[in-house]
Amino acid sequence: QELQAELVREQRRQGALSSTVAGLRDELARAELSLAGVEATAVGLHAQLSHAHSSKEASSVLAHELRTELDSLRLETRRSTPIANELRGQLAAARARESELSGMLGQLQASIDGERQLLAEA
Repeated sequence: QELQAELVREQRRQGALSSTVAGLRDELARAELSLAGVEATAVGLHAQLSHAHSSKEASSVLAHELRTELDSLRLETRRSTPIANELRGQLAAARARESELSGMLGQLQASIDGERQLLAEA
C-alpha cells in the first residue's frame, strides 16, 4: 500500500517534470526561431546597407535608418543569445532529472512487483 502510494507520487512528479521539459522545449524553440529571424533580418539589412553605400542614388537618410536598425538588431541578437543558451541548459538539466526520475520509477515498480509476487506466493 505504501509502495503503491510512493509509486503514484513518483508518477505525478514524473508527469510534472515531463510537462516542465515540454514547456522548456517550446520556449527554447520559440527563442531559437526568434534568434534565427533576428539574424536573418540583420543579414538582409547588412546587404541593404552595403547596397545603399555603393549606390549613388541611395540617400544618406536611408543609410542612417538602416544602420540604426542593424545596430538595434545586433543588440537584440546579443540579448537573445544568452537567453537561448540558458534555456538550453535548463532543458538539459530537466532531461537529466526526467531520466533520473524514470530510473527511480522503474526501481519502485520492480519493488512493488516483487512485493506482489511474495504476497501471491504466501
